Amino acid sequence: YSKKLIDNLLQIISLEIKKGNLNLKNIGTFKITNKNERLGRNPKTKEEHIIKARKSISFKISPNLSRNINTLNE
Repeated sequence: YSKKLIDNLLQIISLEIKKGNLNLKNIGTFKITNKNERLGRNPKTKEEHIIKARKSISFKISPNLSRNINTLNE
């Protein structure tokens, strides 16, 4: 039951982010950012390859949540 609940929640969050920014009060804001194509390198082999352009999700924590996290152990 809890797996289905989490899956549904993630699906709803994904759909809302696709519509635009998703602001969760006192938690933070999710938004889609576009990453350009770029040259990447395997750190182990030094082999270069192209990293394709893609969409990514950024998250900015709310000041309230940040303050709460930083004062937990005081």
